[in-house]
Amino acid sequence: MAVDNVSAAVAMASKNNYAALLINPTLLPANGVQEISSLRAVPGHEQLVVLAITDDDSFSYGDLKMNGVINIPLDQERLYTTLEKCLTASSGSTKENLL
Repeated sequence: MAVDNVSAAVAMASKNNYAALLINPTLLPANGVQEISSLRAVPGHEQLVVLAITDDDSFSYGDLKMNGVINIPLDQERLYTTLEKCLTASSGSTKENLL
């Protein structure tokens, strides 16, 4: 499901169980850290993996409490590897559980 702002993502997350969200940080409001925190405050989403998708090579995802960044143009292998690493770390799952 695609949404055009983080508030909509919070609303969707409260109705669905997502393991990861991919966010374009240019869509975040000035209070982006608060928005990401509100995503993780949704019951069941405390370990939610949030990745930035951006064409900005200097983007600092740590400031927004994100788990990582994937640069545009998307490299499918890097996207998969990053998701696998973050999901495994957040859930304690093994690679087999993620496939």
